[in-house]
Amino acid sequence: MESETEGLKYEWNADSERTLAKTKRTQLSKPGDRLPPHLRLARPVERITIKAASDRLPGAQQAILGPSAPSPRANPNGNTHRGERRVPLENVPLEQDNEAKAAWRMNLPPTGSVTLPCNYQELDNGQVSRAHTNARYAILEQIGLRTGTYIRPPTTYSDRVLRIWGNSSQVDLAKSEFSKWIRSRKSVTAQGERPSEFAKVYSLSDRQKANLDKQMREDAKRQGYRQTPSNTDVFQAIGYFLWPSAELRPDVCLGKSFEVLDPIRMAHGCYIVFDSSRSIFKVMSNNANAIGEVLSRLRGTVCDIVSRNNEPIRLYLVDPPSCTAIRKHVDFMKTDNQRVIPTIAGAQLSQEELDAWKTSRLNQELSNQQRLKAAIIRCLTDLLYYRGHVRMRVYFGTLVLSSYKKPTGEKHTFEEFLAMMNSSQTRADLVQDLEHSKVEGDLISRCCNSANLLEPVDALTSRLENVEPSYSARFQFLPLDDAGPLVLEVQFSRAPQTDEYEVAEKRWFRGPLKQPPLDLNVLNLERKSGWQLQISANNSLDDARVTAEMRHFVDHLKIKQPAKASATNFAKQPKLGFPRTAPVQAYDLKTAYRYKIQNSVYRFELARHQSSPTGSDSSPTEGRAKEAVAVRWGASLYSNVWDAILSQQSSLSVGQSGMWTARLNTFFPPDRASVNVGSDAGFQEFLSKLETVSKLVKG
Repeated sequence: MESETEGLKYEWNADSERTLAKTKRTQLSKPGDRLPPHLRLARPVERITIKAASDRLPGAQQAILGPSAPSPRANPNGNTHRGERRVPLENVPLEQDNEAKAAWRMNLPPTGSVTLPCNYQELDNGQVSRAHTNARYAILEQIGLRTGTYIRPPTTYSDRVLRIWGNSSQVDLAKSEFSKWIRSRKSVTAQGERPSEFAKVYSLSDRQKANLDKQMREDAKRQGYRQTPSNTDVFQAIGYFLWPSAELRPDVCLGKSFEVLDPIRMAHGCYIVFDSSRSIFKVMSNNANAIGEVLSRLRGTVCDIVSRNNEPIRLYLVDPPSCTAIRKHVDFMKTDNQRVIPTIAGAQLSQEELDAWKTSRLNQELSNQQRLKAAIIRCLTDLLYYRGHVRMRVYFGTLVLSSYKKPTGEKHTFEEFLAMMNSSQTRADLVQDLEHSKVEGDLISRCCNSANLLEPVDALTSRLENVEPSYSARFQFLPLDDAGPLVLEVQFSRAPQTDEYEVAEKRWFRGPLKQPPLDLNVLNLERKSGWQLQISANNSLDDARVTAEMRHFVDHLKIKQPAKASATNFAKQPKLGFPRTAPVQAYDLKTAYRYKIQNSVYRFELARHQSSPTGSDSSPTEGRAKEAVAVRWGASLYSNVWDAILSQQSSLSVGQSGMWTARLNTFFPPDRASVNVGSDAGFQEFLSKLETVSKLVKG
């Protein structure tokens, strides 16, 4: 049988699926093109749809999609991590697995079963009503792991038969453990027998039972899609996705049951199974229109995983000194912790050298801008499919070198210093701690007197000196399991008719905070300062996965403001209160004074941070030892446009992408009164504002 589409002809025989797969590999997966370069991330989805009749799947439409995803970015030495770093999607918990569960996935019949004396929720003290399946049936998973079996959860509220997979001895052991658990949970014993343990009986209303039954049916449907369909099942459409197994093992990235793909299965009503012999995901559905979307989301899943494996982009650029400040050498000023601060030194340039520097300076400025733009676009392109909290900020401070090449003589020549800053071995950090005395006096005054640059964020505030602070806090908790520490960020707002602030927004993160995927540092030798454009990406944690203890912690967070605060009145600091029983490892309380930069989308923030040292068990509450709290001031610049666009990433489902494009004019729009033209006009204005704000901060 023959089928034609878009000028291509395929022959269908008894082994049509294998023939189709081989033919498609020849068409789309050329040698060395399994994972194209990362700039092809935004390339349109490649898909061929074939309308034909297969011997195994009568009337089915079949489609194949090849992975057009980014490859793991090379490290500074030119080596990629392809095949080395195989990590799962961190914000999706992977389930435990064994041979019995694999047999269930293959749709093999159960080996045994257990009939419950009552509804499961009555035995489990109401835990079945938890939001997530992992917690809802935790005891079933625990027994299964201990005995090497798989116990299928009940499919409806009234379902009392739990089917078990495993060999006969394993099933007997599981039944024995389950019987012990049932006896420990029973609240009513035989007549005349005193119960050893009285469990609380949960009584649900009819509405609660109906909602719970709906949840359990959804769970059962989700579990069913993880199984391999029966050979007798007929589907109207089938799609194939060539998975790059050499680079990303699907069982490691997606779980043994590929449970990470559950949202895709449920959204489109399809089965997604993996053929390891051909490294192909097979998508089966009765909705032909859904196949293309599912294949696109599988490609997006690859892009999400790869974006987490990429080497961070790190640049150290030097702002070329003016013709009046340029010198022949660069000297190093050592700090207390053996790091150094670069500064220009030595004799002035001759007239001939100065003339040459004028041309060289312009070339260096253009080169810096091109490298900045390329790095920003590259990072944003990589993050289009990233699922988590993404934030872009510019920080101001002092750039100090921690790893650098020592000069051959007493000092580096200026050319040697530039070459050293471009070396992959160089490491530097931006110290964001501004000097207290200058901030609490001079810098505050300069901000209040910068009416030609700044204006209050609140339209009801008329004067810069009357800007009231906003409060936020960041907590890191001691890790309670192998998933890593829990991090909480909260934003406070004033409670009505009180001087107390309550939680207005909260955001949870799981695991250690990642190294920022973008870290651009620009050093100004004249001012001995610098700025850093940073894009951070961390794993968001859904509120439903947060424990009751942590929710109680958030509910009791409060800030008390001792007096009406403003940019010129900060003698008394706010006091933060929270339950002392929480396992807080570290905290940071931020008091921020925010200003709008006139006629633009940017905001300047001057913030006072009160922090406890990492590992300290001190809480930032009234009455605690003052020596446990460190204070620093910091300055930053951000845009509401950045926050609005990048906030989409935290609400993406598996395989979806943000609804934005990685372009300069998307993130750096021109000012409202701008007369500049060109695709990078807004970026040029952004750099100009950074220079102005840098001078304001440094003085």
